Amino acid sequence: MISNSIKAYIKDNIGECHNDIETAYSIYILLGKVLYYSPLYAKYKLDNLIPQIDRIRIDNPYVNCNTWAILYNELLKEYNINSNIKGNNNHKYGEFNTNNSIIRCDSTLYLKDNLLGYTSDLTNIKYGLDILFFNLMNNTNREEFNNSIKRVHKKYNINENLESNIQNKININDLDYSISILNDLYKKSDGLVERKQLFEKYYDLIFSNIDNTLLEYYDSSIISKHIILLEDNNYIETNDGIKQISYEEILNLLNTNSIKLKYKHEYTKKIVKKHQK
Repeated sequence: MISNSIKAYIKDNIGECHNDIETAYSIYILLGKVLYYSPLYAKYKLDNLIPQIDRIRIDNPYVNCNTWAILYNELLKEYNINSNIKGNNNHKYGEFNTNNSIIRCDSTLYLKDNLLGYTSDLTNIKYGLDILFFNLMNNTNREEFNNSIKRVHKKYNINENLESNIQNKININDLDYSISILNDLYKKSDGLVERKQLFEKYYDLIFSNIDNTLLEYYDSSIISKHIILLEDNNYIETNDGIKQISYEEILNLLNTNSIKLKYKHEYTKKIVKKHQK
């Protein structure tokens, strides 16, 4: 049921594991490095746009919550870990029990209204951000769980302080510097859904003290990108990161692309209306 390319990738990269937690977490991280949330499914929510489990490969790596949970569940069974698929019609995730510890594994969970969950673990793993949703659900063997997580992080050279370092570096009084930090993250992955989540995570932090208007636009990809209008400068999100853009270029986009306006502040509507005339 699992494609040979996924099996071989896991086998070649899983390395040494001392217990079921390390094995499951290693697989969780390895899948997060190569699987992407399907932009087609994100836009249209149609199951027939998602590859079946045996067709999910390194060169066809698109999933939604259901196919990710099935694939992860099957991989854990390959490594003799008894796991189950949990959830409901709206969302699926994996769960397993080892030494009376219940572990929930949910790489596609995306909590847009919760600052800690602005990015799913499919996104967090690719960009080196905090991994949030591989969780011990009871307090049994908490020390063993924490030590297992640390050993896996060391094995894959995961910097546990990277996200806090990024947030500490972002300076709300130095916009260009803060944008350069976000642009450095963009270079780590080209996933369309993952980049959208990344932008939404850091937009409020970077522009928190600046009156602005947020616009969504579509280019050749099916996932929208963003434009930020300020009084003095404007910025556009592209495949290469956030760049400055002139009003004239924005007007051209207004004439050629589907643009939705998201107003963060009432008075900035005047900016758009002024330049649409």
